[in-house]
Amino acid sequence: ISAPLNSGTIDGVIVEPAAEKQPLGTSLVIEYRGSQSVSVNGDPFENATPLNDASAPFDYYGDFVGGTGAVATPSAWTTDITDLEGLGYGFIQIRVSFMADPDSGLRPTLDGLGIVWTN
Repeated sequence: ISAPLNSGTIDGVIVEPAAEKQPLGTSLVIEYRGSQSVSVNGDPFENATPLNDASAPFDYYGDFVGGTGAVATPSAWTTDITDLEGLGYGFIQIRVSFMADPDSGLRPTLDGLGIVWTN
């Protein structure tokens, strides 16, 4: 996001396949949290971190691990992305949990996730 989210700028979240097309007994839980600033120390091409390189790891809880850089204290996780509007967050992290049905062995899928906003 190029600037902090203003109130009323999120127009929606698009998930493919939609919830009604997921296998019976399965679901996706999509959560968001915001941060006001992210900084990376040094040359990001030589010192890759999860802050500037998607192949660098966050831990299983979505927290920054090692490297050189800093994330301002993030907000609490929320399932409603509009909760992050108007609070000065210019950076958003997304966490997706796949809830399978252990009895049937069915698992949900995620082909696409899009956030529609105007700022």
